[in-house]
Amino acid sequence: MEPKETKAAGFGSIWNNNSWFYEERNFTKFAKDHLMQAIPKVEHTKAGTRVRMYEVKSIEGEASVTIRKQKQIFLFDFELEIYFDAKREDGEECKGRVKVHEFNQDDDEVSLEII
Repeated sequence: MEPKETKAAGFGSIWNNNSWFYEERNFTKFAKDHLMQAIPKVEHTKAGTRVRMYEVKSIEGEASVTIRKQKQIFLFDFELEIYFDAKREDGEECKGRVKVHEFNQDDDEVSLEII
């Protein structure tokens, strides 16, 4: 009886079942939907002040997954406009808008404009 050969599962299409050849899939809709759901859940409290992101006004950009030589590479590049509010323990409140000018997988620092 010969041992069974196990085949590594690939990430690619049927024609690229071992994920060796270059292939790219568009994940823009998935990424935008995820950001629209996740960002309004962001809330942070520090030194008695609560800051809450409550609405994503706009998302521009794209996201994809690239497959090459059995490796997945996640790529994204977005610009965001998000509304927030802040409230201190003493009751003082403010509202504003954050513009994220460029948000991608290569950035260690994100450029923000708070209005």
